[in-house]
Amino acid sequence: MNQAANNYEPMLPAAPRVESQATSIEQSRAVAEVQAMVVVAKQTPRITAHAVAMLDEETAIMDVAERAFYRYSRGGSAVTGPSITLAKTLARCWGNITYGLVELRRDDVKGESEVMATAWDLESNVRDSTTFIVKHIRERKEGSVKLTDTRDIYELIANQGARRMREMILSVLPSWYVDRAKANSRKTLADGGGKPLAERIAAAVGLFAELGVNVEQLEARQGRGTNGWTGQDLAILRVIGRAIENGETTVAEEFPSRAASVEDLTGPTQQAANNQVTVQQSPRESTDPPEDLMEKLKESLSEPAEPKPATRTQLARVRAVMSDEKVPADEQANWLGAQVNRGIEKITDLTHDEADTIVSEFTREGK
Repeated sequence: MNQAANNYEPMLPAAPRVESQATSIEQSRAVAEVQAMVVVAKQTPRITAHAVAMLDEETAIMDVAERAFYRYSRGGSAVTGPSITLAKTLARCWGNITYGLVELRRDDVKGESEVMATAWDLESNVRDSTTFIVKHIRERKEGSVKLTDTRDIYELIANQGARRMREMILSVLPSWYVDRAKANSRKTLADGGGKPLAERIAAAVGLFAELGVNVEQLEARQGRGTNGWTGQDLAILRVIGRAIENGETTVAEEFPSRAASVEDLTGPTQQAANNQVTVQQSPRESTDPPEDLMEKLKESLSEPAEPKPATRTQLARVRAVMSDEKVPADEQANWLGAQVNRGIEKITDLTHDEADTIVSEFTREGK
């Protein structure tokens, strides 16, 4: 036998992958848990009358009603809908429903995670799910920031997954049940726990005054004066105030200062403003209180100014949103037009407010 034959070592097949005992136990436990939930749901079916009574009781609570809706501006009008908080309340009252978020894959090289949101009515066996990609990026005014901290990534996934999970929950619930919850919540907000609306408005103004936000900023944020506020407006302001107090957002982010200047005004509007400046500098009008002068200036600016174009930073955020939503390049203009309720031909046609609307729609909790 030659030397080559003596040195020959046969190729051995790779050893099969052996799962650990802990992994096998966990898999068996998960399967048994799902089977048990289905069996229990079949053995203890929901009673619709009890579910409705529980819903009516929950939505009559002011704290629940105040968290029941999200709201943002689009194309100059307000868009509202049931929040993730209300969706979870509905699932709990309806019963025999399980829901959640699962991170299927994390790619630290690409900086993204694949996530699945699910909701399952165990009694009727109606299930809905969706998978989506979450980029490990946090959008800021200064630009995008790549996230590497595990906690930051977890919070980002939870935030972006909230609106998908909300849609999954609502998709397995009866539409009449959801409509009843919204109607009850609006009624509770309008009632305000028995307190007069004027008293609640004064309390909200006082709360934000302590945070350094004046009435003009509040009115600009809500798009109308305090005399036109509703119970839902106050609920939105309460959520914002709580977020500021908890450090989740800042006054500058929620109430950007945008003082009117002569450079911002054009045409007849600019001439009206210049006339008011002349009156303000006139000795005859110098005794007027500043509030009167501001009211006169507001009245003179009846003609709206030309919309400001979106900034480069805003456009970058919009592109990031479209990337997250996987919008094809040939459909981007149509997609953007649908978001702002007007026809546009390219991204750069967006206005300052429209770009903010698109980004806020996909970054606010439960949107």
